[in-house]
Amino acid sequence: MQKEATLEVCLHAEAKLGEVRQLLLDLRPEAVERCQNELQQVIVGLQRLVSQGSFEANPRVISTLLGIRRSARALKLQIEYASNLYSGWIQLRLGAGYTQQGRPLLVAREPGSSFEA
Repeated sequence: MQKEATLEVCLHAEAKLGEVRQLLLDLRPEAVERCQNELQQVIVGLQRLVSQGSFEANPRVISTLLGIRRSARALKLQIEYASNLYSGWIQLRLGAGYTQQGRPLLVAREPGSSFEA
């Protein structure tokens, strides 16, 4: 029974990570909030597995855990890419050069200005 529970948690986590990757393609704040909630559920489930101690790993559980690792890495890259993209947009819109340390120097614009062309 513990094997089934472990596999179920792993399969659920893997599926949720895939859902989050798709949700992050939506630029609305509600989608980001939903992603945060989904990821929190994944964390809770995996932490529960870890807190139970060791479990008998079968090939299906191991395969699913490796899938979780791949999905988490891909999600990390997706988030980093989006973060860099948005930082670039901000720099293009509000940038006024760079500091001596090489960091972007941003200048506040008048209220109501937007990123629209």
